[in-house]
Amino acid sequence: MPLPLLATKLYLPQPRPNAVVRPRLLARLDAARAGKLTLVVAPAGAGKTTLVSAWAVACGRPVAWLALDAADADPVRFVAYLVAAIQRVVSGMGSGVLAALERPQPPVTEALLSALINDLTQGDTPLVLVLDDYHVLGSAAIDAALAFFVEYLPHHVQLVIATRELPQLPRARWRARNQLAEVHAVDLRFDQAETNAFLNRTMELGLAPNAVAALAARTEGWVAGLQLAALSLQRHDDPVGFIASFTGNNQVVAAYLIEEVWQKQPVNVQAFLQQTAILDRMSGALCDALLDAPAGTGQTMLEYLEHANLFVVALDEQRHWYRYHQLFGEALQTRLRQLDSAGELRTTLHARASDWYAAQDLVEEAFRHAVAVGDLDRATQLVGGATIALRTRTVLGPILAWLDGLPVAVLDARPMLHVTYASALLTVGRISAVAPALDAAECAIARMPDDAIMADLLGQVAAMRATMAIMQHDVATIRDQSRRALALLHADNHELRTAATWTLGYAHQLAGERQPARAAYARLLANHDQQHNSLYYVATISSIAQLDEADAQLHLAAAGYQRVLVLAGDPPHVIACEAHLGLARIAYQHDDLAAAQQHAETCLRLARQIERIETYPACLVVLANLARRSGDYNEAAALLAQAADYAAHHGFSFHLPVIAAAQLLLAQTQAAIAADAAVVAPVAPDTGLLSAREHEILQLIAQGLSNQQIGAQLFLALDTVKGHNRRIFAKLDARNRTTALARARELGLL
Repeated sequence: MPLPLLATKLYLPQPRPNAVVRPRLLARLDAARAGKLTLVVAPAGAGKTTLVSAWAVACGRPVAWLALDAADADPVRFVAYLVAAIQRVVSGMGSGVLAALERPQPPVTEALLSALINDLTQGDTPLVLVLDDYHVLGSAAIDAALAFFVEYLPHHVQLVIATRELPQLPRARWRARNQLAEVHAVDLRFDQAETNAFLNRTMELGLAPNAVAALAARTEGWVAGLQLAALSLQRHDDPVGFIASFTGNNQVVAAYLIEEVWQKQPVNVQAFLQQTAILDRMSGALCDALLDAPAGTGQTMLEYLEHANLFVVALDEQRHWYRYHQLFGEALQTRLRQLDSAGELRTTLHARASDWYAAQDLVEEAFRHAVAVGDLDRATQLVGGATIALRTRTVLGPILAWLDGLPVAVLDARPMLHVTYASALLTVGRISAVAPALDAAECAIARMPDDAIMADLLGQVAAMRATMAIMQHDVATIRDQSRRALALLHADNHELRTAATWTLGYAHQLAGERQPARAAYARLLANHDQQHNSLYYVATISSIAQLDEADAQLHLAAAGYQRVLVLAGDPPHVIACEAHLGLARIAYQHDDLAAAQQHAETCLRLARQIERIETYPACLVVLANLARRSGDYNEAAALLAQAADYAAHHGFSFHLPVIAAAQLLLAQTQAAIAADAAVVAPVAPDTGLLSAREHEILQLIAQGLSNQQIGAQLFLALDTVKGHNRRIFAKLDARNRTTALARARELGLL
């Protein structure tokens, strides 16, 4: 499902026609092009956005603009908007990253940024990327991700950050490399000429030079202070007296915003300003819906506010979207709370905004307006149930933050929220918290009247329990919960019915019931066009490849695993780790140890992204076998010990026998090497006779292992082991194991 991103966050603010031109600062920003990063750091109202946007419009380069808000502190959401901003000016750039983000479990942030950097490196067109209001994030994780991003940016890409606070970035290192330029509050202050241009040309006040100088001194060149003073002077009978009393500090600003700006407006303008203050961004249509006004009213008012310099900023060239200056918006919100102490008006306004955003399919904004006034029923309706986590990852951060803060009693009264919470936890990898959330959901559902909605919620719980049981290879629980889910889920709940069908097929697969497993997977493939979520389609392809591998159909299995890698995207979804593990096993069987090593290492990197995954110890065993084959016995022993610790700690006891068998094989190999070193070397055997794999199997035959035990040791299907045996017997001119071993000793192969 496409990520629900707000286009207005990506609009480059347009400069006013009569704005003050600041050539000295524009020249500094031009000179900063030689570096990677430009920081514009100053308090609110210093003119950061105005300066950067004016430079961006005139810089002659494609400019990707991103206006940040607090919700963007979620790394996945941050990367999504970062790519979307770039795509507005470079079509298709980072498409693979966006595709990866649409999955319920996207790659880690560094992997996503690496893929984006690789895409950027392919081009050579100069590009400017602007992050506005970076201070609102306050995220160490984003700071770390951005440091990585800047460190590896190609030379033709420049990053510009406008912020109130210095971010935690390695500025000293970049400054020493001449990769960092900085503009601070002292640089942004209006000088005498700029103050005169603003007051007398932009604001048309006609002040004498001494009055301009006095006001410049009073405000210390602070742009917002000058604008507030100018708005007041337009209606003041005593300019000299006013200038003498104006100090320009924040307390004065807060008072003047209401007393000298809002209160001096006509009643209809006051009402518009007050009620639209709940919006982060405004369009004419949204304002019409908010105020229940005739079509066109909102757009007319927004254009009037811009013309009157009433602290609104146009966000696009067409003047469709606007926002208030942050200080002005905050002051208006305070005024609204004072006048609407009971909150009835705010509840109505937020509900209308939520309805409008929902109609535009912007679920996150609709959800945030519902939460803003504690409208639990509306918020539950928007994001309730397990399917929201399957559809998009970007909204999960705000949802989890909201649910974490709700009292248990509120969740108990709305079981759908318990289910949503469990699904979001499962999706973001907080595995240990999922089972308690599912228990709480079932308890809450049990207290509700039986109806179709509660039955569907129980089905969602069952589907998640089946998924959790897969991690333990608990076949009975997987089967029971999958069947329970399919019996309870509503016929229209395609996403969860798909999940339950796959988990049922996987239960058959774990139990060795290959035909029922294949039948379940065939049903999924047949219904793929009707599915809303392709994650289980990819899982189905992977599961079929595992069945093919177990049936010694290695060519089919390899093709299936390769198909999974294509579907998993670049950067890959974590589901690709199972395909890499399968390809590592197949390459190992074909004695392509280099390919086996590469796939196993990739598998391990992907598996580390998940808090708890059974693929991890299985991958360590493959790497241990590869280390043993290369003669690095210490590394092999360390990897097997790590696999045993992980399996024991996370409850993957079904892996322990395989790990123990590998440890025994390692010990036997070391013992054989030691024994060989203690005797005089015999005549060199004919080694073009047996392949390395055949020689390995011959050694295990000599140790008395059965075909089944050899398969477990070497991760080979039984039929594959038998095939190797036939080739060994043929090459040694033997009819059975006994004669084969005797012949091998004669030839010095043992």
